[in-house]
Amino acid sequence: MTPHVVVTLPLPASVLDELGRSYRLSAWSETGPMPDTTLQSWAADADAILCSLGTPITATLLANSPRLQTISS
Repeated sequence: MTPHVVVTLPLPASVLDELGRSYRLSAWSETGPMPDTTLQSWAADADAILCSLGTPITATLLANSPRLQTISS
């Protein structure tokens, strides 16, 4: 099964294309911050989150993301 990575910040298409070769991506493309409800939903079956330092990684998010192994900023 291909690992699922949630990307919470806009990244260049070339970076997303490269990541997409190895991972199933859910990538936020808006200029504003990702709403907490979206992050909670997307992270529910994620293996990793790639985020900015300002992304709130809460105890609730961690508790509701049983497959989550990596968080990187």
